[in-house]
Amino acid sequence: MSDKDESEVLRQAHVFASGLLARAGDARLQAITDEAAIAFNVPVAAIIVTDRGRQYLPVSTGFGLRETDLTLGFCDHAIDNPGAILCVPNTLDHPRFADSPLVTGPMHVRFYAGLPLSSDGRPAVGTLCLMDQTSRRPLTEMEQRLFWSFGTRCLAEIETGRGLMRHGQIDGGRDLTRYGQDVIELVLRQIESAIAQGNDRLAMALDTILQQLESGRNLVRYGQEAIDAILKQIEKALAQGNDRLVVALDAVLAQVQGEIGIAARLGLARQTQPTSASKGGSNEH
Repeated sequence: MSDKDESEVLRQAHVFASGLLARAGDARLQAITDEAAIAFNVPVAAIIVTDRGRQYLPVSTGFGLRETDLTLGFCDHAIDNPGAILCVPNTLDHPRFADSPLVTGPMHVRFYAGLPLSSDGRPAVGTLCLMDQTSRRPLTEMEQRLFWSFGTRCLAEIETGRGLMRHGQIDGGRDLTRYGQDVIELVLRQIESAIAQGNDRLAMALDTILQQLESGRNLVRYGQEAIDAILKQIEKALAQGNDRLVVALDAVLAQVQGEIGIAARLGLARQTQPTSASKGGSNEH
């Protein structure tokens, strides 16, 4: 696996673990893009997640699409340098973007600024971006500082959201549960470990598992879906005679099953715990 492939496998795992794919229309994130559009006087501000083969917009101001093809946008290029803002004052003058359908088509994008959403040395999961239909001067130093402050708010909100998902307190339309998020985080840690150890086969197998989980729409099923996906990878590794991969995947399977066991016990405890209404009901006559 090349360094670029390793980086993308790891980045995609962080995308999924961020929870942004499950936060369409999130009010707290929406407030950030609304305020950014006003602060910079632009018609479009958006949080754009660079996902597999697409750009996904959980929230946006002035942009009517929920997702676009990855090849159409600018953000795939902006995440290449997590520590810098990509500012394109006039897209028609930029050889990489001049022929983009977002430039030549109905959107008529002429100005673009993208700030990579990355923290603590993690790969960028996407960007906070600004777009305008007229060309503009480059962002001033003061404007860049303001833009970074909006980016910091985005990252803080993403981390807050991850914590809430672990406790089942955010439902983004996929029926999020605590153990579902824990399974995702577990697979992410295993991918990081596999890449650090140079175990390309395990990293790719775990990436395949993540892809299968991503195709689902209900995190209640994620635990069982993860088990099924891992078992398929184990069967494949056995057929190939890859004992090392079998052992590694079996270790991941044991951890996932452990998470599900914890979740099942918690769920049973909640079901058997009396509600406040039932506690007081026997005293009412």
